Amino acid sequence: MGELNLRNRLFPPEFLTQDACFGLFRLGPQARPDLPVSIETGPGQPVHLVHSDPQQLAYLVGLIALQTWTHGIDELGVPIEERRPILVITDKPGRFAESYLKLHLPPEQVQELFRRHRVSIGTRGGRISGASSYLDHKLSQNDQRTRLHNFFPAAQIAGGDSTPRMIEDREFVGRGDEDCPAVLITRKSDAATLEALKRRFSPILVVVDAAPVATTISTLGIPAVIYHESIFAPEFLRKGGETMVPVCLPDSRFERFCAGAELNWVEPVMSPQLQKTWEDLDSAFQALMDRLDVRRDRVLADVYRTTVLLRNLLLGLPVGVRSYEQGLMATAHPTIAFDWSIAERLNALSSKIPEVAALGDWEELIIQELVTGFGRLEELLRDFSPKQQGLIASLQQSLTNEKPAAVIVASPTFGAALRWALELPEPRGLGTSAGISIITPAEICDLDEESQCVIHQVFEPHVIFAPLARSAPRRITFVLLPSELRFVGEHFLRSRLLFPEHVANRTILAPVFHRLEQLPSPAPFMPGRREALFPAAEFELLRRMFTQSSSVLERGTVLLDEPDKGDLVLTEVPANLVRLEGDCAVLLEPSSRVSLVDGDGAIRTAHCSELFAGDRLIIINPEARESIAHRILRSRRDEEWDRDALKTIEKWREELRSGVQRLGFTHNEVLARIQALGSERITPLVIGQWIRGDVLGPLDVGDIRRMGEALGSEWLTVNWQRVGLALIVVRSGHRLLGRQITKLIQQAAAGDFRLNARDEDFLQQVGITMAQLQDSVTLLKVETVHPERVLAPVHQIGRVLPI
Repeated sequence: MGELNLRNRLFPPEFLTQDACFGLFRLGPQARPDLPVSIETGPGQPVHLVHSDPQQLAYLVGLIALQTWTHGIDELGVPIEERRPILVITDKPGRFAESYLKLHLPPEQVQELFRRHRVSIGTRGGRISGASSYLDHKLSQNDQRTRLHNFFPAAQIAGGDSTPRMIEDREFVGRGDEDCPAVLITRKSDAATLEALKRRFSPILVVVDAAPVATTISTLGIPAVIYHESIFAPEFLRKGGETMVPVCLPDSRFERFCAGAELNWVEPVMSPQLQKTWEDLDSAFQALMDRLDVRRDRVLADVYRTTVLLRNLLLGLPVGVRSYEQGLMATAHPTIAFDWSIAERLNALSSKIPEVAALGDWEELIIQELVTGFGRLEELLRDFSPKQQGLIASLQQSLTNEKPAAVIVASPTFGAALRWALELPEPRGLGTSAGISIITPAEICDLDEESQCVIHQVFEPHVIFAPLARSAPRRITFVLLPSELRFVGEHFLRSRLLFPEHVANRTILAPVFHRLEQLPSPAPFMPGRREALFPAAEFELLRRMFTQSSSVLERGTVLLDEPDKGDLVLTEVPANLVRLEGDCAVLLEPSSRVSLVDGDGAIRTAHCSELFAGDRLIIINPEARESIAHRILRSRRDEEWDRDALKTIEKWREELRSGVQRLGFTHNEVLARIQALGSERITPLVIGQWIRGDVLGPLDVGDIRRMGEALGSEWLTVNWQRVGLALIVVRSGHRLLGRQITKLIQQAAAGDFRLNARDEDFLQQVGITMAQLQDSVTLLKVETVHPERVLAPVHQIGRVLPI
């Protein structure tokens, strides 16, 4: 059953209509989800299914479990005699488990389901044995223990040799049932792990909710279903995506959204000077990418990451740089602000000039052009953004119509700074933020039905339209520059090629295609033209320029068992390079204790030297780490934050301010004095940034001592190491989450959701669930620990980066 030499049949007509899916329903507002359509595929051909609701995946898996029990999944129509699992591969095991536990069967259908299974097996002369075939006998009349998990249990498994852990107890219905789980949930895994799971459990079907592993399942020899949450899913746009044959499942909510939503475009006008500055910067950026493709150097890769983040910040900024930076300093903890500050990013990029210059003249020219270009942009955008007028006009239109407005931003940190800036008096702001929500894409589903959305930066369409489609139809306004519109429009055009008859093309996207036809493009764009704007190579270049989010540039941060308590102040430290699966690596100090999940699925900690190939490190995702930190701050549970470090940094600023005022030095004079003492700073602007607090302090802690000597500050010359340590503590973020939440993340990573009263109270105040914590981490397998130690920048310790 389900063998590769037979055609596979999913959701056959007799199951959908005659059996009516045995009445499977979901607790919650949409109790009767959209029913799928019947699907037949050839031997070995994976099925690509598209639906906008992530909860639909658990419902489909539940339906397949019922189908295998009564009809089988191949063309013979023979049910399985003994329970065999459906292997679910997902990067969101917590979300899937929560959705699966909401599935229930009507009481009368439970008896019919198991009776049908026994009759079907018996009439074919099959063998009925084991408690799993008689679970309906465990229920009494009017018994309410009808959760699907009680009869078709789901379990999580951490690795090929791990013991499955049930996602919840089975309310005593499963007593005596020794068969394997009906649903086996695992994270994205390598081929060896999947082969081990196949040998142990003989899964009847693989369901993939993690597109990157779709290529590895083809070698398993098991029928496969690959689930996509959007017609704009990035895997459809990758090379080879055009060969997929996706099936769009009935999606009533998405269809209502397409029919009722209104899409509008606002194109800000840039001055010729600003346009020219952006073009020059992008030329240098493209030269950097070309060089990086030829020469994979750690320093160049670091420059690339900083350039992408800084470019995306400036490109998407809907207010002046000064207002934004002031808002950032007023609303964000310094650890988080460091990653989102334009001044800090530009300072970090400038500090790389000596290192890059050592690589060659061409590399030095590139970084000089990047630093110069960003400096010009920061000056041109200091008090006004081209998008500012479009954003404020869109918000005012909503408020005038007495409709609440929502601005969609990339992160809560950016959103808090933007809210602060919008509350500034006109013309710099609106003078108020009343009636305006500033949210991330993940929060769109919580919007009021009347809210109108404004989007002022580039998101790949699946990031925006998947959550929008799960909310009510509404007015959506994009405030995008022409270059951004071309890039977003390219996604829509390529999606139309793959889904030419989709309802979105005739409804919500129709004005988009009309607007794209009016855009000047690199090639003549004829009305009605259906192909892409850009050739594949150029489109891939644009993807690298526009949508390299922090999660792409940085895979996450290794979860440390406890913060580093060292008292040495160094800009570089000895570290071991640890190669991880998925072409990424992390630098770890020998003394750091990292959290990992062992082969049995248990949590333990180890020093770098104690790691072995196959150990799975717990990696917290960048966006999740920031979101959790914001929740902790909002709940006012910040007693674990290092207040001493922040006080020390404030004292450093006071010493700078008082020293400059006492001596009457200009910033140029201060710069000349510290350069004479060995500083490599090249611009007096950085002196003002340190004094104002726009930048926390120098990356070279030796500059702290030099500033003390230049200004005659006895406190700085004595305490410069203490200041440097405070800067490292705040910038590294190792103390950002706190010990209690770190312990809970460790527990959630292993699938252990048991909590004591204190932890339950903590999570309730923070407003997060164990399932969300589980989905905030990934487990990456150690491949190699290089024994030789290298000197590594402190800010890169613990950060998992692609290689």
